[in-house]
Amino acid sequence: MGKIRQNNFRSGAADEAAGGGNAANSGAANNGAAKNGAAKNGAANSGAANRSAAELPILRICRHTKAKVRRPDKILYVLVAVFVALLLVGLFADQLVPNPPNEAVPLRALQAPSAAFPFGTDSYGRCVFSRVLVGIRTSLIPAIGLVIVSAVVGTAIGMISGYYGRAVDEILMRLTDLVMAFPSLLLAIFISGILGGGVKNAGLSLLCVSWTNYARLVRAFVLSHKEDLYVKAAILSGERGPEILFRHLLPNFCSVVAVTMSLQVATMMVSLAGLSFLGLGAPLPQAEWGSMISENVPYLQRAAWTVLCPCAALIICSFLFNIMSDRLRKKLS
Repeated sequence: MGKIRQNNFRSGAADEAAGGGNAANSGAANNGAAKNGAAKNGAANSGAANRSAAELPILRICRHTKAKVRRPDKILYVLVAVFVALLLVGLFADQLVPNPPNEAVPLRALQAPSAAFPFGTDSYGRCVFSRVLVGIRTSLIPAIGLVIVSAVVGTAIGMISGYYGRAVDEILMRLTDLVMAFPSLLLAIFISGILGGGVKNAGLSLLCVSWTNYARLVRAFVLSHKEDLYVKAAILSGERGPEILFRHLLPNFCSVVAVTMSLQVATMMVSLAGLSFLGLGAPLPQAEWGSMISENVPYLQRAAWTVLCPCAALIICSFLFNIMSDRLRKKLS
């Protein structure tokens, strides 16, 4: 019996020792797992911190770009305000001029600029300043009207040609190529010579040669977008060609046409002045910048202001529209 008790005591001690060893091993394993988890969490946090640190410059760039896009273009607003002011001056020039623009007084011919005549007088004694102001109505406003009409005509031709294609595209594009084969101003002079002088005939001749740029531009856009998914979806929904052109395609290239129009105003204004300079535009004694330059060229050395003032008005307006078209392009792009 003593031996049995001694053996039982020894086996119990062995079991307790084994249990203690297992507990120690289990605790060590748990501690190791905890350490591994902490290490993994630390690595994950470190990776997240690194990713956030790497993304910060990108986020800053995105915020800066977004702020730059939303930032108003003050120069463009100033140019538009000047443009509106010029239109108002041209429309109400008769009420703003200090002297009658067509009143000829030979006794005051070729007088130098003074308080009574800020830009001096021409060879007939007429106030050059008054004639320059009235010239806004006969030089700038017709140019804007011609640009609008030519943009409408050219855009319509380009949309029809690009969307329907085949024979329609071939006929319209060959007509466009025929018009573009001649220098635009030379062709306008030829048409004006046939139709006769006058502002209307000069404008019609320029209209015949100015729509081609819009037709080419719009046709290229329609050709590149008429196979897009939104156009095919519109076709599947039952919409017809005119609806697709005006509802889906036209809004996408309006900005490009607007920039082209603002750029063409300067070209159209210079072309009108060129026709008037040649005697194919506004008839004398109507105040128009081109005709004012033409009739005062013989007095350039004696009274340079008679030529320089209308030239300066033409250059300033052309420069204004060129800068405005560039700012508008950056704003809409």
